[in-house]
Amino acid sequence: MTTVWKPTENAWWIWLIPIVVFTLVGGAIIVAALHMPSTLRSGFLGLSRRMELIVLGAFFIVAPALFSASLFLSLRRREKDAERIQSEGIPATAEILSFEHTGATINNLPQYRFRLMVRAEDGTSMEVGMKSCVGLLELQNIREGNVFRAKIDPVTRDGMVVDFGKMLSEG
Repeated sequence: MTTVWKPTENAWWIWLIPIVVFTLVGGAIIVAALHMPSTLRSGFLGLSRRMELIVLGAFFIVAPALFSASLFLSLRRREKDAERIQSEGIPATAEILSFEHTGATINNLPQYRFRLMVRAEDGTSMEVGMKSCVGLLELQNIREGNVFRAKIDPVTRDGMVVDFGKMLSEG
């Protein structure tokens, strides 16, 4: 099973910092290259040193923009999936069988690896593994045997959203 991650609200501007830095560095490299004589030869693909620096500067400008766009589109798709599962998903419960901290944090939220027993309203049950970030206020609820509300993707039955803030029972 996969989980979805929703980005932190109003923190989009943080991503602008490295993009601005890369763009400024790339621009400075291009400006420096334009002030070089074009006759200096290099060994890389037979390009002049000037052209190599222009290509490097363009890379510094274009690569972060392409990476940022692909990351944004991926996160947006996952957020839309989470919203769809939340509104159209099959109601279920998720009981924690085991969990461990992965050692990672995303937006200062600890990430955990879970083994869950998921029981859908339609009577099906399955044991699944998933990674998810847990809010700091919800950490107190993370105990083996605790049961939470969940929603399963009605289309693929491969995605799931677990609400670790809505504990149904304690183990």
